[in-house]
Amino acid sequence: MSPPGDHCLVGGREAEPGPAAAAQTGGGPQATGPAARWELADPGGVPTPFAREQLVEALLNRSVSMNARVRPQGSGQWYVPEAFPELEPACASVSFARSGVWPKQASGMVVISSSVPRLLDLSKKLRHGNGARKPEFFLPILNKDPGVTMVTWTQLFAVWDRFYVGCVLESHYVKPGQPLNVFLIGMNCSDKERTHALAPSGFKPPDGARPLLGFTLSPFAWDVNHFPLGAPADAQQHTLGFRTISTAGKVATAAAVGILTLGTFVYAPGHKGFSVSYKVLEPKSVQSIVSVEESALRALHAAFQEHQADALVGPGGDRFPKDRVLEWFKYYLGANPGMIIHTLNAEKDRSKVVPSLFNQFLSTEFPDGTWFPPAPS
Repeated sequence: MSPPGDHCLVGGREAEPGPAAAAQTGGGPQATGPAARWELADPGGVPTPFAREQLVEALLNRSVSMNARVRPQGSGQWYVPEAFPELEPACASVSFARSGVWPKQASGMVVISSSVPRLLDLSKKLRHGNGARKPEFFLPILNKDPGVTMVTWTQLFAVWDRFYVGCVLESHYVKPGQPLNVFLIGMNCSDKERTHALAPSGFKPPDGARPLLGFTLSPFAWDVNHFPLGAPADAQQHTLGFRTISTAGKVATAAAVGILTLGTFVYAPGHKGFSVSYKVLEPKSVQSIVSVEESALRALHAAFQEHQADALVGPGGDRFPKDRVLEWFKYYLGANPGMIIHTLNAEKDRSKVVPSLFNQFLSTEFPDGTWFPPAPS
């Protein structure tokens, strides 16, 4: 998604032209390096100084409004953070908020990682993709808990006016009893602080997790609530429903129950919300997936021996020790049975399944170009 151009709307208001547009007319801030200082305009209008790393951290922690104004220290004009290439990978990009149009549903891309460098690298690479499907939003989510890196499409729903909620599951297939990581997204696209909470439908949140179904968000802010959910032991399709009750709906004499849009349901009377589903795998499927996991780990161990290597090497010379790579590959495979299922379905040649899984692992968890070092001569 491109950064703001000549006259974009942020939160339904006209913003100043971005640096790229300003550069075309000879104005605007110059490119800045990692050591550059920045200024953030707080609601009172008093500029607060930041180092670039501090500002990126604040953006990834979602403590900076999507409608904030920043500038390199000493420059004159203010822009939204997304307008700067140095800051854009850490920013939420929401095209419908820039246009001032408030759809009932939006489809976009999410990157989730517990590694800041990996999150920023993938965000920079993916948000300007040339695919036919253009995301209406792009969200880089820093997961404070250790976990695999995820790149996925999801939906946001306007459960309340200009207040969007969505959900990402770590995997839509799980083994019996396997914890399912749930990421609930809330986004306030209004100019007032808002507090809203969802009610669970069809599932029981873990002890202490019910507060994570709600959000208190300042204007043009967003946040993510992460909680693990114990998957049932029975092998079947399960649904996580999230719904709310409106005052107007409570007094309505009648309301039709039906599908509003794909994956979104309207409950009656006075309920509306959305749902996501996942499947607990039957024993035969689990056995097949475990067999693939074991084969993939054996193949990677053999590849290290074949290359006479004790580490993978990144393009910058970074070394990733063999034991750490094997340990992380095992966790990566075990955390997402859905990836193995999709790969098995996509690869007609079964000999390509393991190489495909390893390539997916490399592309999401390591810098581009990471591979085995040349064998010793």
